[in-house]
Amino acid sequence: SVNGVSQSVQYPQVSTYLSGLGKIYVNGDANGFYEFAGLPEGTYKITATDTASSGKGTNEGTIEGDGDIVTVDIEIPPVGTVLGTVYKWDNVTPVWGAAASIYKNGATFSQGTDSTGHYSLSGIPIGTGVVKANDPLSRDAGKTEYNLDESGSVTADVKMVGLGTVNVTVMKENGTVVPGFWVKLQDTNDYSGVESSARQMTMSDGTTSFEEQRAGHIIASATPPSGTTDPRKGTAEGDLLPSGILSMTVTLSSSGKVQGSVIMPELSPVPGCLVTLKTTT
Repeated sequence: SVNGVSQSVQYPQVSTYLSGLGKIYVNGDANGFYEFAGLPEGTYKITATDTASSGKGTNEGTIEGDGDIVTVDIEIPPVGTVLGTVYKWDNVTPVWGAAASIYKNGATFSQGTDSTGHYSLSGIPIGTGVVKANDPLSRDAGKTEYNLDESGSVTADVKMVGLGTVNVTVMKENGTVVPGFWVKLQDTNDYSGVESSARQMTMSDGTTSFEEQRAGHIIASATPPSGTTDPRKGTAEGDLLPSGILSMTVTLSSSGKVQGSVIMPELSPVPGCLVTLKTTT
C-alpha cells in the first residue's frame, strides 16, 4: 500500500493512475493522511489537491514486493489568485468570452472572461508567470506577466495586440506577377503556445489579402502549388500595426534549366537512360 501526509492539508483529494483502471481517487482525513491499499508492484505518481485552495502537489513512490508499505508525503506549495481584465488593443474596451490561461508547473489554469472582460484564476502557485488571452471569435490575442507573492492575490490585466490586414504580392525577379502560388502567413508571437498561420492562393494579379491578422511581426512565404515542378519560392517579413494595413512583396528565387544529350564515346545517342540532378552547394 501507499500512504502519506498531504502537508497536513485538511481533507485533500489524492489521486494516482492504476493500469487497467485509470485514475483512482481517495480523500485524505482532517490531518491530511491518505492511503491507497491493494496496489500491485510498480512506481506511482501521486497527486494531491487541496480542495479549499485548489493547490496541487505531486510525488512518486515505488512498491517493490508483496506487503510493502511505502510512505509518500506530498507537499502542496502555497497558492493564490491571479485576476484581471482583458482589453482590446485600445486598452479601454473589455473583451467578453476570451480564454485567459496560465500554464504553470505542468498544469493549465483557464477561464473565460465575463461581460466586463474580467477573469479570476485560483490555485496558482506562488511566483512569476504569464497570463495569455485568446479571443476565439476574432483570433485576437495578448499576454502579460505577473508576480504572485505571499499576499495571495495579484491583478494582471491583458491588452490584446489588435488585428490588421496583410496584402501580399508574389512576383518574379523581373517584376512579373505570379498567380496561382500558395502564400502562407505566420505570426511569430507566442500567445497560445503555437504560431498562428493562414494560407491562401494568389489571384490572377499575383496578390492575396489576409484580413483580421494579429498585429506584430509577420512572415509571408510563397510556394508553388502541388503537382508542379516549379522550384521557385520566396519569403518576406514585416510588422503589422493594430488596425493597420501591411503590404508585402515576396520575390521568388530565380530559376533556370539544365539540358543536354547523353551519348556514347563514338557520339551515338543513348535513348531512354535515367538522368539525375544533384546540387553541389
